[in-house]
Amino acid sequence: MIHEQEEIFLILTVAALFSACSSEDSLSGPSYPTAADFEDSDVEIRLASAKSPSVSVTRASIESDENGLFEVDNIGVFLLGWQRMNVNPEETSPFNWQPGPVDAEGTPNFAIKLDNENTNAVKDGSVTRLNWANNAVYYYPLGQWYHYRFYGYFPRQTGSKLISTATQRKAIINIDGTQDVIWGRDTMTTVEDHEGGYTVPTYAYSTKFFRVSEENSQHLPVIAFKHLLTRLTFSVVAGSDAWGSTEEAKKMRVKKITLLNIPTVGTLTIADKNNANNEGKIVFDWDDEDNLANLPLLAAGDRDFSGDDPSELPAVKDVEEKVGQGILIPVPDVNHQLYIRVQMTDEDGTEFEEVEYPFHLQKNDADFQLEANYSYNVRLRVYGPKRISVGATLKPWDETNENTTFNEREIN
Repeated sequence: MIHEQEEIFLILTVAALFSACSSEDSLSGPSYPTAADFEDSDVEIRLASAKSPSVSVTRASIESDENGLFEVDNIGVFLLGWQRMNVNPEETSPFNWQPGPVDAEGTPNFAIKLDNENTNAVKDGSVTRLNWANNAVYYYPLGQWYHYRFYGYFPRQTGSKLISTATQRKAIINIDGTQDVIWGRDTMTTVEDHEGGYTVPTYAYSTKFFRVSEENSQHLPVIAFKHLLTRLTFSVVAGSDAWGSTEEAKKMRVKKITLLNIPTVGTLTIADKNNANNEGKIVFDWDDEDNLANLPLLAAGDRDFSGDDPSELPAVKDVEEKVGQGILIPVPDVNHQLYIRVQMTDEDGTEFEEVEYPFHLQKNDADFQLEANYSYNVRLRVYGPKRISVGATLKPWDETNENTTFNEREIN
C-alpha cells in the first residue's frame, strides 16, 4: 500500500495580503514428451495480487484495504519466458520476446504466453484475484521449454503506446494528477539479492511446477504491485496572529492549489529480458516543455471545486482538515524545483491574488527527496488577510529663512 510519511510543512507568503504554511489440477496427467510439444496442458493459468497498492476511489490513487486487497479494472498482464528449463532435447527455438511467428511456417513464439492480457482485480476472500476481462481460460504450455514470469501494470495501454521488442515490453503512460500507475512481478520468480539477481524455485512457472508436488498443485501465483508515482495530499489549519487569535484566519477559504510544470508522459519498462533491474522503472522528462502541465488539486471524483460558492469552499479552521483528494506526480528530478500556486478567498468571496512559491521540502528540519510509493501531506497554515493601509505625516515648512533675500535684482 502507499506508505504514509510525516507531514511536510510548507511556509508560504501570499502577496502582502496573508501568510500561509503550507494496492491444480491433479498430480496425474500426461507424460512429458521427449521432443518439444507446445500444446496446452490441463493446468490453468490463475493469478492473484499480493498486498501492495493502495481504489477507495476518490480516484486520485488506487487504495487498498487494511489487508492490502484492492479492486481496479484494466490491468495488463504478461506471462513471458525468462529462462530455459533445459528439460527437453530439442530446445532450438530462438529465445526472445519478438511478437509474431518465429518462422515462415507461422510457428508462434512460445516464449510469449500472455502478452498484455486485460485483467480485472477483484477482492475474493483473503486475496485479490486477477480475472481475465474477456472471461477466457488460459493454460500453461505442455512442453517444458521455459520458466515463465508474470508481470502486471496499470493502466493498461494498447496500440502505439505499447512497445514490444525482442527483449522488452514498455508502455507510454499519460498522467494528469489523478492517474495512478502501478507495476509488479510475481513473487515466486523474483526473490532479489543485492546484485539484482534471482533465486528461483525449480520449474516456476510452468506446467511441471504444478505437477511436482501436491503443495505446488494448489499454489496461486501472486503479483506484488507497487505505486510508481508519489502522492501529495494537502491540509489546512488556521494560524494565530500576534495576539493569539485565529478569527481572521478562519474567514479564509481555499480556492485553488496547483502544482506547476509537471511532466505528464512517462515510459514504463514492464519487462526487460536482459536486465531485470530496469523493470518497474518509469521515466519522465522534466525538460520537455511540450509535455509539462499545471496539475490542480481536485475534490473527490476528480471534481474542480474552484468555482464553488465561497460557503462551499474548503474552510480554514482551528482543527487541521484535508483538502481535496491529493495529486499524483512523478518523483521529481533532483535538478528540478517543484512550484506550487495557491489562491485564497474570504467568506465574502473576495479573491486574493494567485501566488507561486518554490516547493521546498523539509522533514525533521532536514531536506529530503520524495520517493515513489509514498504519500506525503503538505500542511498549509493560513493566516488572516492583512489589509494594505498606510498613514501619512507632512513636516511643516520651516520658515526660518523666509525673510532672507538672495541675488536681489531690479526689473525696470
